[in-house]
Amino acid sequence: MPTVLLTRAEHQIEPIKTELETLGYRVLLQPVIDILPPESSQETDEALQRLQQNEFDWLIFSSSNGVNMFFDRIASNLSNLKIAVVGGGTDTALYQRIGRHADVVPETFTAEHVAEALSAEAKQGKRFLHLRANRGRDVLKNSLTESGGVVAEIAVYRSVDRTDAEPQIAELLRQREVNFVTVTSSAIARSLVKMFGDLLRHTSLVSISPITSQTLCELGFPPQYEAAEASLEGIIDVLRCNSS
Repeated sequence: MPTVLLTRAEHQIEPIKTELETLGYRVLLQPVIDILPPESSQETDEALQRLQQNEFDWLIFSSSNGVNMFFDRIASNLSNLKIAVVGGGTDTALYQRIGRHADVVPETFTAEHVAEALSAEAKQGKRFLHLRANRGRDVLKNSLTESGGVVAEIAVYRSVDRTDAEPQIAELLRQREVNFVTVTSSAIARSLVKMFGDLLRHTSLVSISPITSQTLCELGFPPQYEAAEASLEGIIDVLRCNSS
């Protein structure tokens, strides 16, 4: 039975865990980041006030975490606004929270492709509110601003590194008993390398996207596999092909 280590935040592990167990994997869990509310709600509260005053034309969500954290604070479905998301999983989370799909979901799940899809709107001077993590790339803001859009960003959640590895997990990596380790974001890549270092050379890293793969390469740990689609389904497809 092959073994896979999942490294996402704890509340995000269950769906992929069940799927991989169905495929015959032994699934180990070692979250390397925690998803937490922002330290202060002031920015979010100010953004809600501006939304109520119709100061924005578009909302942009980079992840399902952003969707859930934001709509924990607001009851309205904001039907007067258009919404863009990075990825099918984020669109699913949006539908689950407010009963509508995003107006823009690019075929390729990256910030670059969201910016490209919204470039015509930006050229008209449309106003965007980007709901994001406390850390990450500035691609969306820079691209839309360069195209003529007006962009405000707020961190609706914090991605925080965990520092302590489970001793059993570290020992299994040392003994080369972990066949695959999933890496589903650049933040996870960085925290994972801090946590396990060279023990990761004893396993195969499965990256969710070219951006995450680039981060891993910059850290000196190029992945052995990369999902064809930047989604959990893409990760599962890689592992399905390597389950025997």
